[in-house]
Amino acid sequence: MTDASDAAGTEGPIWRCSPSQWSQWPTYLGAILLLIAFIGLAVVSRTQDWAPWTMWAFLIAQAVPVLIIAWTFIHIATVQYELTSERIRETTGIISRNLEEIELYRVKDINVRRSLPQLILGAADVTLHTSDTTRPTLELRWLAGFREKHETIRTHVERARLRHRARVVEFEGDEGDADLV
Repeated sequence: MTDASDAAGTEGPIWRCSPSQWSQWPTYLGAILLLIAFIGLAVVSRTQDWAPWTMWAFLIAQAVPVLIIAWTFIHIATVQYELTSERIRETTGIISRNLEEIELYRVKDINVRRSLPQLILGAADVTLHTSDTTRPTLELRWLAGFREKHETIRTHVERARLRHRARVVEFEGDEGDADLV
């Protein structure tokens, strides 16, 4: 699919993905513990003859961690990364959508970072450093199958640079900044 779209000169999707829901494991864990605490307090308030309204207050309070879990799940599920033969897109937002696009030939460097939970779960954060003035870095968070995605991005960045006759030039003493020529 990628070679056909490149040969025909049309832009075609190469892959689409979302961050792993595991990226929010601390939020999920905290919300579940809070939910268990509210359930326990509701049971204790009933068995210890506390005021009748306390049991109802703890039962109603259980909605808070449930809403936190639901909002977090939907928030992560609505983040979409897409690589095409010409650009990389990030779509975010639940109520209103935001689309960020970066032309692949503008990518200067690609970094992969893995935290301990990511090492355990087989994911990574892939950061693209670009010459785009509005979005100099784009972080693709908690990507599963990151090795293949990283190599695919790298390959298509090189192809886009060749197509657009763009190259990265680093000047000595420029403190690591590179310019796109």
